Amino acid sequence: MEANMRAKDFIWNFWEQIKVADEIRETFQRRLGEDRDLTKLQQTILVQLATTRERSVTSVAHALKMDPGNFSKACTILEEKGYIERRRSEADSRKVFLEYTDKGLDYVKQFEEFVDATFSVDNKDLHPVDGADLVDSLEKCNKKLKTLLNEMDENKIKKSSSR
Repeated sequence: MEANMRAKDFIWNFWEQIKVADEIRETFQRRLGEDRDLTKLQQTILVQLATTRERSVTSVAHALKMDPGNFSKACTILEEKGYIERRRSEADSRKVFLEYTDKGLDYVKQFEEFVDATFSVDNKDLHPVDGADLVDSLEKCNKKLKTLLNEMDENKIKKSSSR
């Protein structure tokens, strides 16, 4: 990609790569989940648990930007399938924490093995440092796009209030 890419070309390529990445993620999740009878949402919840320090139902729901009631229903299904268990806090009985069962840990281990193989130091196509740079660049792009959206919203508000 040339260094002085025009903005419209950049954004078009950016969105196209996001679309391709999302299609690959969907295919990966479908393949990893089909043998286990897991939906994409259920897989997302299992992986999110591995990356969330506070594993209360409310905290994980917020991390996924889900309504806690809907999230709780999804957890009930995961619990029925044997992937997670709920444990009520001894210190505060209002808090419920999520824990993996052996079956849930097995799924997360398989997922992590795939990610490790994809981004390992031995991988000549994508080194972990490259992956970190990629994530950093995506975060910067998203921050800039959010700023532009906020500016658009502010301009819309200014225009409507000046009428």
